[in-house]
Amino acid sequence: MMLTSVFDTRDALFQATARRMAVVSERCLSEPAAILIPGGNTPRALFELIAANPFPLCPGLRFAFTDERHVPLTDAQSNYGLAKPMLDALQLPDDKVMRVAVGEDLEQAAAEYDAQWHRFFGQGGTIPLILLGIGDDGHTCSLFTHEQLDDIPEGRYAVAVPKEPGPARISTTPALLARAAHVIFLVTGSAKAAVVQQMQEQSEAPVAVRAVAGCPRVSLWFTPED
Repeated sequence: MMLTSVFDTRDALFQATARRMAVVSERCLSEPAAILIPGGNTPRALFELIAANPFPLCPGLRFAFTDERHVPLTDAQSNYGLAKPMLDALQLPDDKVMRVAVGEDLEQAAAEYDAQWHRFFGQGGTIPLILLGIGDDGHTCSLFTHEQLDDIPEGRYAVAVPKEPGPARISTTPALLARAAHVIFLVTGSAKAAVVQQMQEQSEAPVAVRAVAGCPRVSLWFTPED
């Protein structure tokens, strides 16, 4: 069951999200542990908020990405680049940021990110929190279609996503999302009201709903404010 919380404003939603991330960091007892963050336009204000008001991090906490565009890290479309001011403000050392090796070719970059996660879980790693965005079409991460979900090899935590028009993507998978203690969808704007209703009713289940079907706890945090 997906628990929905509606916020009056974007600021209220992002303030609540920042507080949740701070609590996760404060209570993080296992090492290693990871918070996964999304890309796209929605989390920009969240990252700016945390960059201006960073919270203390437990030593074992890492940050990672739900997906990444296959572009240089300095490119304006890079999810890492979007989050970097926040990561710098949190004073995260390089070895505590799980980046996608975008300098490799697409398939190799996906294989390397998948291998990072296998090593992480092999070391006893846990994921206390994943933040997800959702598109107007109901996709999440870079998981766009039900056929794409069907084609993911069993046991893969990251896959290549060719895309025309580009750029291509590297995406985490439902197998990885299912390892999270808590998944929160962050959804803003009146344009996404219809997809939010679909997610709540699960009548015409968007890809995003299926992607988190194996997750033990899923929340939908929504504000209609544009």
